[in-house]
Amino acid sequence: MNPIAFISSFFCESGFADFHDSPLWQLRREIFNLKEADEFGTFRQAYPQRDVAWVAEHSEPPLRNSKPFEIVDRLVEVLEQSEIYICILADARRGEKEHGSPVDVGDLVSATSYFEIELYAAAMHAKPVHLFIQEGFSPGPRLEKILRLLSFVIPDWKNEKSKPPQQIIKEVWQLMQKQLQEPMVIAFPLRKYLVRQFYLERAKNAPPGHEMENVLFLDGEFETRRLPQKDLIEELLTDYERVPEMQRKLSRMWMAARELMSASYLPKDVQADSRLADFLPLWKKVLEFWTGAASWSGWHGHIYAGPVAPLNSQAIICQQLQNINPPLSGLASAYYSIAKLLPFGFRRLESLHRSYQYIQEAIRINRKASPNNLAIRGSIKLHCRNYFGAVSDFKQMLQIREQEGASEEQIADAMVHLGFGYLFCGRWWKGRDYLERGVHALMIAKPDNAGLARAKRKLAFAYKLTGKFSDSEKMKLEANADAFRLGAFDQLYR
Repeated sequence: MNPIAFISSFFCESGFADFHDSPLWQLRREIFNLKEADEFGTFRQAYPQRDVAWVAEHSEPPLRNSKPFEIVDRLVEVLEQSEIYICILADARRGEKEHGSPVDVGDLVSATSYFEIELYAAAMHAKPVHLFIQEGFSPGPRLEKILRLLSFVIPDWKNEKSKPPQQIIKEVWQLMQKQLQEPMVIAFPLRKYLVRQFYLERAKNAPPGHEMENVLFLDGEFETRRLPQKDLIEELLTDYERVPEMQRKLSRMWMAARELMSASYLPKDVQADSRLADFLPLWKKVLEFWTGAASWSGWHGHIYAGPVAPLNSQAIICQQLQNINPPLSGLASAYYSIAKLLPFGFRRLESLHRSYQYIQEAIRINRKASPNNLAIRGSIKLHCRNYFGAVSDFKQMLQIREQEGASEEQIADAMVHLGFGYLFCGRWWKGRDYLERGVHALMIAKPDNAGLARAKRKLAFAYKLTGKFSDSEKMKLEANADAFRLGAFDQLYR
């Protein structure tokens, strides 16, 4: 069962021969044992298998002996399921483990720690973060860098008053009680909440439609340390393509990006140190993968993590690579996705207009419309109620893919786009036929394709229009099951 609170995984302090003597280790044990308190008696009866607070070394002791990626995936999974994230900072450690135990990738040691993975996951899943500073805490430069990097979601530790362990335990107990009695609930879908909050904040300093300009991936931050390990990054890229779930993909790319952060891609830095140019192609690939997974995950409103911010960074990288066009179609898709989540009004229209400008420029530069560009332009037209223009683009998309001998997966995707367009032109049964064929082909060609959830969601709509209400409900459930299975939360049927 889902825990109320996830307790961050710093579990011991330096300077103790036996870590069981560490005040932090004892504090974490006492927090875990709070589940036995009388105040949580009703909770225990209702959910006997559910932890009040998830503390890694006590909640799942075998996890310590698991493989590194298994630990990473489990930490992210539990944190995503938890209602709140409690971050306890303690100790004055220095050196390689000052920011937590690093994650091994094969035989190599990455620049990322397990504790950092939790911070990143809390930021991406917009978990309420409650920060506590234990007496004696003094961060080393790497930990301080991470805390600053994620300051858009983690409270500033410098403004927090340090407290003795018993006081922290008392306040954590009060927090969990309050959360149990009055759960925090976001009134509308999280992805809409993120977009609205983002625009409200950025709109104070930017004119409409320009909120995302000059915003780079992770705010364009870099670190001074040894140059990245290329073999480690290549292994993470390989594992990205091996795992189907978006959250697992993003964890790999977070680690790859953090490894790359010792090699700036900014032109002034590359000109000053020619060695950095060798890492530009890796930066481009990592940011491409991150953008894709972030988009499917519905993280359009995250300021520095996606998907517009990494696309802006890719544009800077492409300027330095010969014969590489900027990611205009990606920017078009990103602004289109943001527009769909904004309230009706000028900002939505401006975002759609910008999206259309980007895709037209991409087509102009390439001197022809690729199937992917036609899919984006057709979707923009559909959203702007130019239904017949959308169908024309989708028809051309399918025709090109068939003529070029594209894969069954790509042809099925084109059929889904065309079928959905037909629905808005009043050709419901023809649209349903294309959607059924497309969904069936996708299920056979690649059941782990995140687009399958989107295709089934559209087919559910077609069934509803044509009076097949039970089939529509069934397809909605299948679409949501696929979206959850693959972590494609952007495609949940709401």
